[in-house]
Amino acid sequence: DYLLTGLFFSTERLGAYYFAFNLSTQTVQLVSTNLTSILLPSFAKLDREPARQREAYLRVCSMITLVGVILCIIQGLMAAPLLRLMFGHKWDEAIPLFQILTVGMIFVIPSSPGVPLMVAQGKFRRVMIWTAVTAMSFIGSVTIGAASGSTLGIAVADVLFYAVFGPLGVVIPFEHACRTL
Repeated sequence: DYLLTGLFFSTERLGAYYFAFNLSTQTVQLVSTNLTSILLPSFAKLDREPARQREAYLRVCSMITLVGVILCIIQGLMAAPLLRLMFGHKWDEAIPLFQILTVGMIFVIPSSPGVPLMVAQGKFRRVMIWTAVTAMSFIGSVTIGAASGSTLGIAVADVLFYAVFGPLGVVIPFEHACRTL
């Protein structure tokens, strides 16, 4: 997305988008990255007990969603005052982008246990296809957003992408886990 944004917009606008995007992912990183390193061995241990594996997956998705949504709401509400406190008005252009992208992260958070579940089940082909489809779709959404002529359009397109692919990232692994019962 940065390459496409850089092709269509000035360095300053790219910088604001880059700054906002990276800040918006902090809650997802905090909530899910450390947890997913624990989930893979946990899901793998439950591989011979698909019903327990499915239940564990649903509990983890629910817990991550509860914590993540609350943190994203706080992050979005505190964006303007905290960024202005820390940086003055240097990043004012990034504030609405950051708030919009934070809304998108609400959709992403519940899907983070999906890939560890599929890997634990040995569904590497499914992970590869999911990753390829997600990457191509994200690039497509960024391209459509860039066609709007503003980085705000890219941020909105990102949120729409997350609103579709976030829930799919929960359903696709769950759907397979249900079939193995």
